[in-house]
Amino acid sequence: MLRSICIIDDDEDVRDVITYALEYEGYKTLNFENPRNAIKGLEAMASDQWPALIILDYYMPEMNGLEFVAYLKEHHPTTLASIPVAFSSAYAIKDEKSLPEGVFLMQKPFDLETLLSVAKFYIQTEQTNLPLI
Repeated sequence: MLRSICIIDDDEDVRDVITYALEYEGYKTLNFENPRNAIKGLEAMASDQWPALIILDYYMPEMNGLEFVAYLKEHHPTTLASIPVAFSSAYAIKDEKSLPEGVFLMQKPFDLETLLSVAKFYIQTEQTNLPLI
């Protein structure tokens, strides 16, 4: 079963573009306007409904990308925290080396080819159980 891709971005236009591009290529998507709503949604899902990838805007009000990943690692270390995360950001991240292990960074504006390559990699990895980078 092909699992979905979760998109978390406070900019509705960005969510819409990412959603359209992914759904056009045949991916299912879940959309949330902020990390807190995403946490509530993910925690309410059965494990077989969890997304194969989370694409997350790094800078958002209330909770940024690092705080979101830290929350998952603290509260769901063996479950939700195992979902791969790709950060997207229009701003430079001061210390990219401080990003959690295995997190991919897409600098906005990213081209659709990059977005689709990241999605394809994680969906194929999830489907074939290959180790993540």
